[in-house]
Amino acid sequence: MEQYVFFITNHWILASLLAVVLAIFIVNEFLQRRLGTTAISPEAAVQWINHQEAVVFDCRSESLFVSGHILGSERVSLTTLDKKINSLQKYLNKPIIVTCLMGQESPKLVEKLKQNGFQNMVILKGGIDAWKAAGLPLVKA
Repeated sequence: MEQYVFFITNHWILASLLAVVLAIFIVNEFLQRRLGTTAISPEAAVQWINHQEAVVFDCRSESLFVSGHILGSERVSLTTLDKKINSLQKYLNKPIIVTCLMGQESPKLVEKLKQNGFQNMVILKGGIDAWKAAGLPLVKA
């Protein structure tokens, strides 16, 4: 036990960073469980898109979306959702994959979509960054 105390006191920056990362992880898990929405890997997302005809909602900024997005995805941000909700009704009964940059903003959009009647949704775990890390393609608009 003395070794841990010694390490933490001598490396307080590392210990603080570990605490912050753990806190972010716990908050993220809590939000996903509270929303009842599961997160899927990029590989599983490909299966959803190919076999279940899932639609991808991308909640990143316009500039990030244009710089590279998943083929066939629709840009749906929290700020534009109210304006676009009528045009999104055609996806009401389809499986939906919600993505953002790193997976942190997606739960907020899922919550808002649920308030508007959407049910069959998952979050892309790790967002577009995980998609790119898996070597999957992005298209530019």
